[in-house]
Amino acid sequence: TSASLTVNHSFHYIQKELGLDSISTDKLMISSPFEYKNQVQLLIPEDLPEINAVSIDEFVIALTEHIISIAEAAKG
Repeated sequence: TSASLTVNHSFHYIQKELGLDSISTDKLMISSPFEYKNQVQLLIPEDLPEINAVSIDEFVIALTEHIISIAEAAKG
C-alpha cells in the first residue's frame, strides 16, 4: 500500500532507492484502513537466552517457541 511506501508522508525515499528520483512520476497516497495505534503491539520477551550465549539453532528454537505461543494466544 502507499502507506508502506512513504516516510513522513513522502515517496522521496522509495523513489530514490528505486532510482526514480530524477524521473517525473505520478504518485497517489491512499489512507490505510487499519488503525495501527489500536491494533499493533510490540512484545519483547524477557526470558530468551542471550544470542551469543547459545548456538544459533538453540536461539532460533527458543524464539520460534515464543512466536508460536504469542500467535496461539492471539488466535492468529
